[in-house]
Amino acid sequence: MLQPRALSFLLDELCVKYGYCLPPRSRKRVEADPPPTPEALATAVFRAAGFDPFVDKQPYRPLLAHVVRAFERCGADDS
Repeated sequence: MLQPRALSFLLDELCVKYGYCLPPRSRKRVEADPPPTPEALATAVFRAAGFDPFVDKQPYRPLLAHVVRAFERCGADDS
């Protein structure tokens, strides 16, 4: 799991780079109880943006790859 500061930075990156900007309530929920794996975090962000990763696979893949890299940078990949 990412540390709070790394998670906040990642959520900002996903907003700026991909346009997946979580509404304040969703962001607080994710920050309060962060998903433990890259896949779970990417899916939570993607769904909060109104998409389904099983239907909208093309835009999901780069988002997931970015989240995986963030977990690897922080040594937080427990999956």
